[in-house]
Amino acid sequence: MKKIDRRQFLALAVGVTGDAAFGSAGGQTVSVTDFGADPTGKNDSTLSLENATSHLIETGGRTLLFPHGTYKLASVRHPALSFAGYSGFEVAGSGSTLLMGSDAACIAMTRCNNAAIHDLIVNWDPLPYTQGVVSSSGIGWFEITVDSGYPVSSHVTIWTIESYDRDRRNVARKALQIGGDKIIGVQSNGARALRVQLYHPMPVPLGTVLVLRFKGNHAGMELSHSRNISFHDVTLLSGYSIGYNIAYCENLAFHRCMIGFSPNSDRLLSTNADGMHITNCSGSLAIDHCIFQGTGDDAINVNTPLWHAQRRSNGRGAVVVSRNDTPLSSEDAPTVDDQLEVLDPRDLHVILRESPESNSTTTIAGNIPQGALVSDLNRLPATVVSHCQFLGNHSRAVLAHANLQVTNCHFQYTSLAAIMIAPDAYWMEGPATKNIVIDANSFVGCHYASLDPEGTVTVDVEQTFGRRTALPRAIAENVRITNNTFTDCYTSAISCRSIDNLSIAGNLVGKTWIGGSNQAAIQAGELKDSSITDNISAVPNVIDIRDSENTKLSGNHGFSQQIEATICSGPQK
Repeated sequence: MKKIDRRQFLALAVGVTGDAAFGSAGGQTVSVTDFGADPTGKNDSTLSLENATSHLIETGGRTLLFPHGTYKLASVRHPALSFAGYSGFEVAGSGSTLLMGSDAACIAMTRCNNAAIHDLIVNWDPLPYTQGVVSSSGIGWFEITVDSGYPVSSHVTIWTIESYDRDRRNVARKALQIGGDKIIGVQSNGARALRVQLYHPMPVPLGTVLVLRFKGNHAGMELSHSRNISFHDVTLLSGYSIGYNIAYCENLAFHRCMIGFSPNSDRLLSTNADGMHITNCSGSLAIDHCIFQGTGDDAINVNTPLWHAQRRSNGRGAVVVSRNDTPLSSEDAPTVDDQLEVLDPRDLHVILRESPESNSTTTIAGNIPQGALVSDLNRLPATVVSHCQFLGNHSRAVLAHANLQVTNCHFQYTSLAAIMIAPDAYWMEGPATKNIVIDANSFVGCHYASLDPEGTVTVDVEQTFGRRTALPRAIAENVRITNNTFTDCYTSAISCRSIDNLSIAGNLVGKTWIGGSNQAAIQAGELKDSSITDNISAVPNVIDIRDSENTKLSGNHGFSQQIEATICSGPQK
């Protein structure tokens, strides 16, 4: 997979340079303060922003300008800034803060082209969660002393409660989790006291730090069916759901963006769900010099949906249907120009890659088993994540599947694998793993909240350990894990299964399995035509490679034991 730098990407993603990127050179600048928006944050600016945005669109303006300040959006009930079918514009924030007052998107774009959002901070007041410490408990109830500055509105619904570690600023290692369906109700017992009643008794130790996430529906930024969109110097400090929820878009760029905490903040959570959830997109996706901190789920999730295949009654080929076995929508239906990938439902290996028979049907030819999984390879962007920092994110930092480069990033205290590369037959996200480069990154203290035998970097053919089955060799293709540094791993540093053409080389490994049994620091199996070479361990560690064919294991230093089980049924490379 060829690397591209940021300048090359922006030339590709925007497709134009200079004034042409945002309409005519003389395009109008619309200032929100001209429509009554208050930059002091004292008065509600919701209607003023709506009027300014409408005027920009009606007059063909180029720039929606926020003079520096804080803009309160207390009465927002739908996207604060909504753009539909409009192209060639920018939102220039001048470092301003938009203070959202309710569960609504800050910016929504649909069918927009050549747009840039920059120099903007987005926050919510009140926050979409609260945090505090368990001060008393009994049978079926406990009481929380809420941290100062984290009030709870009377109308909120609790989505989930989890225990957190203030030092890691992330979920606790042995986390207490209480779903909203287990909660009878929450009552305020004073300015900073909350009493939580449960349907069933469970132990909630005194002194436990808890985060209570409120139920919400809207992402901070919602994009669909848009092309050549860039965000730079945009900060999301909180959010009711996903930070950036993006679908059916082409060519996206994020530069110096942050999802996380402001300096000197004691917050434990930023977004309630994924930082970025990017699905059904194409072209290029560049994420560089960004910070991800405190996300409630994966920091970055890039995927294309998996569909089902239903065999035709005549036995020839199959019809592609949704994950719910209903006909595909018009926006989901592939065309004859798309390449579909069909996976065996038993072990997710690729059966065939084929285009639909016509634009008017969603049928594919071939001997396809009932229930096979299908993805559209044209709807997965070539993704480059570079020079980013991932600091204390719930679940994974990067969850992806194919066509991915992760380089020169720092990962610290992700509760599960820092990087997980695998399709998922439960959540129906794909495609099969292929063309992965993970190079020159550093990892510290990751995978601390689970002792499942997988790695800080995990490449597999199924995301969830409990659903993994025995596999044939070499289902995934072309993976490079090179020149990375691993420190204080709670499980393995690297775990890989069933890959054709895997290279694990030049990695520096420190302590592993600091939270449990002493298993291998680098573990892999079912490989073909692969190599594990020139890795260095700073402390005694183990490399364990099993059931692999034509695989080279050499030049590794500092490992006390190297296990080779049926490693070469073919000639060694």
